[in-house]
Amino acid sequence: MGKLFRWQRDLDPFEEELDHQMLVSERGRAGLLVGFTGIFTALGILTLTGFRPVLATIERLIGSTAFFDRMIWVLVAAFLYEAFLFTLLGAAVRRRVQVPALPRYVNAFIEVSLPTLVLWIMAQSSGAAVALNAPPYLLYFLFIILSTLRLRFSISLFTGVVAGVEFFAVALYFLYGNEAAGFFDSWVPAIPKAGFLVVAGALAGFVARRIHRQIQASVRLTEDRNRVVGLFGQHVSPQVVERLLAQKEQGGGELRHVAVLFLDIRGFTKFSESRTPGEIVAFLNALFTRHIEVVNAHGGIINKFLGDGFMAVFGAPLSDGNDCRNALGAALALADATDELVGQGAIPPTRIGIGIHAGDAVTGSVGSARRREYTIIGDTVNLASRVESLNKEFGSTILATEAAWKPAAGTFTAKELPAQKIRGREGEVVLYQLR
Repeated sequence: MGKLFRWQRDLDPFEEELDHQMLVSERGRAGLLVGFTGIFTALGILTLTGFRPVLATIERLIGSTAFFDRMIWVLVAAFLYEAFLFTLLGAAVRRRVQVPALPRYVNAFIEVSLPTLVLWIMAQSSGAAVALNAPPYLLYFLFIILSTLRLRFSISLFTGVVAGVEFFAVALYFLYGNEAAGFFDSWVPAIPKAGFLVVAGALAGFVARRIHRQIQASVRLTEDRNRVVGLFGQHVSPQVVERLLAQKEQGGGELRHVAVLFLDIRGFTKFSESRTPGEIVAFLNALFTRHIEVVNAHGGIINKFLGDGFMAVFGAPLSDGNDCRNALGAALALADATDELVGQGAIPPTRIGIGIHAGDAVTGSVGSARRREYTIIGDTVNLASRVESLNKEFGSTILATEAAWKPAAGTFTAKELPAQKIRGREGEVVLYQLR
């Protein structure tokens, strides 16, 4: 497969997925042709072996059936070719191989030449005038219609042009100089027929382009959605995903004012020592499932899970202007949700600690083109983490810095604590205990 399709090129994920979908469509077209040629091959063989009256009728109508045996072989060859192509495309689809344009044009030329070969055989045995007005002419339209599944305007137009040129060439070869025999026995009627084939190719191309654009839009939407989920995690709310898609959020680096919330499960190490891995995972899933809902409901996102806790951010990548209020409200709701789960017996007795700080932070997506993660970096994040750890000293559940408390002071009640010296900072930090 690698040798057959060695024209690999670097594509971005969107173009790669679009190319893959086009390959899937081409495989479907080949599958249809396998069925079509297989049915007509079977019918032809049955006619030769068991339906002689049909052959007699054909001979009476067009004067000869000498071409019939050779047509059967053409159909057999076409069936084997399409079956091979279907298999090849199936392997390419499974391995997501990129197929360049040239083989697609070559294949289109081979396929559309099948009706030409049939007409040539008929013209030699039954006369060109009969052959050019016989049903095999309609086979051109079959291949033109199916060319829309290639999803390229140029290939559909190419198919129509090749069909028109080949049909007219057959007419010209067999009937040129036969004008004295009459209009319908001359090559002149082949001109509009050939023109119809070219027009049909152009129309099929327009349809192919329309389908291509619809698939392109669908793939783009899927890629954008996957990109958002990849950046912000599967736990981001559907509402946030839709808003990010609407705003075409690219996750580029920028400085934003955010409120950062750190949550830690108290005594988790001791708890883990006496539990099985299954019990530990079940406990975390039960607790964090509820916590994710709370954070999402308050307009935040959980940016990172930290084993026995997580970091949530309010104000990035989206903000409603009430980031501190949302963070404080989420903190109180997280504490209530934990107590509620304990009261319901869903989790064993559990205590948590929450620290909140607000300020400027650098936000943006970090990673490779294949895997990126939305990251919050800066002193705001570090201070929020250290404030959370102070809950152990005060025996508290929720602590917030003055920067996080003041914007929402009229909404919640809290106890002001003495200013604290925090590692890594020159000045003291005023803290507020909400619970």
